[in-house]
Amino acid sequence: GASLSSDDLINLIKETTMSETKSPAVDALIERHYSPAQRQALAERSFTPTDQTAVEAAWNDIYAEAARLADDGADPGGEPALALARRAQSLIEAFTQRDQGLDASLQAFWEEAQSKPEVMAAMPGTAQSRAFLGAAQAALRSREAG
Repeated sequence: GASLSSDDLINLIKETTMSETKSPAVDALIERHYSPAQRQALAERSFTPTDQTAVEAAWNDIYAEAARLADDGADPGGEPALALARRAQSLIEAFTQRDQGLDASLQAFWEEAQSKPEVMAAMPGTAQSRAFLGAAQAALRSREAG
């Protein structure tokens, strides 16, 4: 895919996690895990229909690649999976802007979301692609910590 600017990456993640087009269950999790100040700051970031299309495409590409790697029996700790995890991490960091509070809110959101099938149904990817990406992200964290 094409390279995205930092602003485009921020908008990509914002659409993925904060879209008002998601289910009421997703909205409830957003309300629970993001403070009013965080939601306001995110709402003040510029975001266009073009950005929305880009965010959906970027995450769909990541999850499609995760599904392909999983189908191929790839090692989540192998270089192709680690490269995919780095792409996802760059999107996440563009969203959180390395703000620890926003990062903690995002982590709490995803932890609870994974226990709610109605929320996961509104999220990009499949159970298989999300599991593979999660394993690749864990392998990347382990490698970077090691």
